[in-house]
Amino acid sequence: MPEHELRVIDIPTGLRPVLSAREKRDLEKAERKIVTGLKSFLEVGLALKEIRDNRLYRQDYRTFEEYVVARWDFSRPRAYELCAVSEVMADLSGTPDIRSLPENEAQANPLTRLKTATHRKRAWRMALRSALKKGRPVTARDAEEAVNLLSETIEPAPVNGVPIFKSSESIRAAYADPPYINQAQRRYRCGEIDHKALTERLETYDVWALSLSSTTLA
Repeated sequence: MPEHELRVIDIPTGLRPVLSAREKRDLEKAERKIVTGLKSFLEVGLALKEIRDNRLYRQDYRTFEEYVVARWDFSRPRAYELCAVSEVMADLSGTPDIRSLPENEAQANPLTRLKTATHRKRAWRMALRSALKKGRPVTARDAEEAVNLLSETIEPAPVNGVPIFKSSESIRAAYADPPYINQAQRRYRCGEIDHKALTERLETYDVWALSLSSTTLA
């Protein structure tokens, strides 16, 4: 089944949440923007974001994903992409020293890969300066190159305490598959391995793995 096709399950009328009069007006207003502005990525993105964030779809649809597929024939990734681009534009438009904003979705889309407004603004300034030096209007490629350059300088935050290594950096990795504890003589006819000393040595590497049996893992 194509990615954008979802099975829409009808919600019994009595179980459907009811929107307030104000919420209904907000929904109608947002949907009018989508109808009249399908070619305007900013207007569509802002309208979809409003519907998503305020859950204005909930009277007739269970999820935002179900809503965009059934109502607008958008795939889930496409809808979220438009929302992300609108967030980028909101970040940039609120900055006094940025007088030239992205003119199309292609220019704004690379900036969605950056997770903070500060980084997005910095990357767009870099793109504008690059275009200015070359004496031409800014392009999507300028934005892409700025994001790539900036990404190399951003220190990735650890996830659950585990550091993330940049692809451009080399890392030292080690894998040890010595005789299992108390199995050296029987399986390999060698002396017992000092596993404590071994793990201490492995700790000097960026990442490491050690094979053990489930009964001796502790």
